[in-house]
Amino acid sequence: MRVRREQFAVMNDGAHCGFENFLVGHLAGFTPLHSKSLGDAGIRALIREGVDKARGHGMTSRGPVRLYVELIVLLGIDFDTDPQYSWAGETLRDLSLGDETERADWLHDQVMGLLETVGGPNREYAIRSLRRSAGLPLHGLRIESPEFGEFAIRQMREIYPEKVDYVGEPALLELASRAAEEARVHGIATNEGVNLLLGLMFAVGHGCTRDPKYPWIAGTLANPKMPQPEKRVERLYAKSMTYLEAALQHMDAR
Repeated sequence: MRVRREQFAVMNDGAHCGFENFLVGHLAGFTPLHSKSLGDAGIRALIREGVDKARGHGMTSRGPVRLYVELIVLLGIDFDTDPQYSWAGETLRDLSLGDETERADWLHDQVMGLLETVGGPNREYAIRSLRRSAGLPLHGLRIESPEFGEFAIRQMREIYPEKVDYVGEPALLELASRAAEEARVHGIATNEGVNLLLGLMFAVGHGCTRDPKYPWIAGTLANPKMPQPEKRVERLYAKSMTYLEAALQHMDAR
């Protein structure tokens, strides 16, 4: 599947509504698990944010915008700034690659390489990583330890070696730093909180705490009924395991 030169801009009033409806139907097949869990209102909110973010990168035609929304589904809402996928932001910002369609084709080629290398045949690498993550305990090396980054990388390699090799250790160390900062922002800067956020960022993208595909993450972190950091981390961990089980059941059924 290549991005075609579809010159019909999606930002025109009449076109926008029709294109949004098209994407709702498209995502029902592209990401049935998210479409079902989010419902019509949630999936439309995801599409609208994706369209806005694509426009911020100069993408306004149907093909490139559709690809951008697909990448949000595959890589996370903030994939364009995720250290795991630095090539994405570089491609979006590099105007020397050509117009929006040509840059979208570059993105498409790179993400297909990612899916082949990291996902594996019939997504077997990805499925194995999910199985390894199931029931994974929260405890780990203390975040104050100077060896925390190296320990975290070893843990990620045990879970998903193909992705660690693809992303590279420098980017994963940056991800660990962002997890620690995000934990501080959300008041869960405990050893368990940082480890959990790092695992979620590694799995679904560094913007997971605001990703509309995972409203249970933001909802748990902001739950006023659980002011204690430990309780919120425990609840977030439990919800993460529930989501993981649902994802595995969905993959096994395909």
